[in-house]
Amino acid sequence: MHADIIEFPETLVAALEHHGSEDFRLDICVSIENEVGENPQGVVNKSIPACRCAVARHTGSRDHVTAAEFLVYEWLPDSGEEIGDFPLFFHYVNVGPGVREQDMITDVYLSLK
Repeated sequence: MHADIIEFPETLVAALEHHGSEDFRLDICVSIENEVGENPQGVVNKSIPACRCAVARHTGSRDHVTAAEFLVYEWLPDSGEEIGDFPLFFHYVNVGPGVREQDMITDVYLSLK
């Protein structure tokens, strides 16, 4: 596995927020071109800011995305980089009922300073 450093563009997203016990928080998002209006489902407008990121690709089941661990525990300590202010985020490159588990592609982004 390897990581590339990229400039991630600001991206408008529609988000469904989940707040778990203690400090656990997860937003499920989809990129959008126009803001969503008020809705009974609680979907809100947010954005992923433009930022410099390390990105690693995971192929296979999304039950355990190893690229996240790779970026934080293997790549980062030897990279000379520092974690940025935005949390780790995932991009499910291919989704849908026709995508086999072994063919799933997930890009993991780690913001950098």
